[in-house]
Amino acid sequence: MLIGTFALAYAAPGVSGVAFVVLILWAVANDVFVPAQQRRLVELAPQARAVVLALNASALYVGMSAGSAVAGRVYGAAGAHALPLASMLLLLAALGMLQVSRRPARPARAAVCLDAD
Repeated sequence: MLIGTFALAYAAPGVSGVAFVVLILWAVANDVFVPAQQRRLVELAPQARAVVLALNASALYVGMSAGSAVAGRVYGAAGAHALPLASMLLLLAALGMLQVSRRPARPARAAVCLDAD
């Protein structure tokens, strides 16, 4: 849905009002899942919950800052019309990284013990 919204905003700048409403709805829906994400992190590492939650918040803020920095560069170089395309490309890159991180790990090789006798 988000990729489609960016594609629509890039291809048809006249529908930017619709794209804006969709992005607002996306932001609200995204904020609904933050408590669930935090709960899952605490369940995964209850003994280090303070550190895990701090790292999660830091990652979110780094992502927001990096996105703002990229948007500033794109806006300065190509104007506002290029922002949806840049956003869509970054989102596709993030989805690609997610797919790579979800690949099953290779099974560990069995240790070979050679007896010297």
